[in-house]
Amino acid sequence: MTDLDELAKNLRLNEGIIRKKPIQKITEILGSKLKNNYVLEAYGEDSAAINLRELGQNDVVLFTNDAMRSQFVEKHPRDAGYFCVVVNVKDIYAMGGKPLGFLSVISFNNEETLAEIMHGLKKGSEIFRCPILGGHIIPDAPSPSLDCSTIGAAKKDEILYSHGSRPGDVLIVTIDTDGKETLFTGFDNTSFKDPDVVRKNFETITTIAHLKLATSCKDVSMPGIIGTLGMMLEVAGTGALVDVRNVPKPDSISLEDWLRVNPGFGYLLTTHPNLAKQALTIFKKQNIAAAVVGEITEDKQLVITDGKEKSTVFDFTKDAITGIKPWDR
Repeated sequence: MTDLDELAKNLRLNEGIIRKKPIQKITEILGSKLKNNYVLEAYGEDSAAINLRELGQNDVVLFTNDAMRSQFVEKHPRDAGYFCVVVNVKDIYAMGGKPLGFLSVISFNNEETLAEIMHGLKKGSEIFRCPILGGHIIPDAPSPSLDCSTIGAAKKDEILYSHGSRPGDVLIVTIDTDGKETLFTGFDNTSFKDPDVVRKNFETITTIAHLKLATSCKDVSMPGIIGTLGMMLEVAGTGALVDVRNVPKPDSISLEDWLRVNPGFGYLLTTHPNLAKQALTIFKKQNIAAAVVGEITEDKQLVITDGKEKSTVFDFTKDAITGIKPWDR
């Protein structure tokens, strides 16, 4: 087995990917399609997109939710509160939208923990100008827990979906590499920065959406860069060839660790080759690292290369991450 094969194997066994497996059972139970006329997309996307035209409006509602690991909430409740906001608004921006507000459900066993969580939520709310709309508390819980739901809005013709990649597109990775590794959150590149800078970083994605410079977008999350790309390709019915040498990364982190990382600001985008330079310029103006790292293929395989050898991480003719297949569009 070559070093690249070993890398592909290790990435395939990433805990963040394995933890997505239960989604297969959920989608088996729920089915792959919502039977109503106002949900544009839901399963397989970072947010549900709801067409308000059916209600007499022109915009689309985005709705998403996420939770923090119980160990994280118990050991670092304030950080858990903050990052619960981050991962939620991150999903709204991934769709080209603007976060409008969020709700939280908090379980706790002492008021000190509750206060710490709330301070974290408040910090996130203030940085992203995303108001806390309400929520629910569960006191005297056996252990603390936290989850948030966030609502956003976007123009229907500017939404960036996960499934939009097509053979011939190029793949862009953009991550703010000015950050620090953390035990539970992966790579923090937001909490210690000026709020205006943080917001402007995320607004690069809405600019990309407004200018129609991308065919698809997804935020890099727990499965890491390669795992998140695999989820994109799975729902799109496409493949990709990725040169891992071109992925922007800090010098202090190994390539394998970086390909597993879950950053605060980090996105994957696909676009037409003729539009890639314009898209990259938007990130450059904001001093965010971004680069074309590969191309989208039609063979339904995610293949990595180091310029000398190639190795297949996923073959979606037989492999599955979430089990969500391309819808008949």
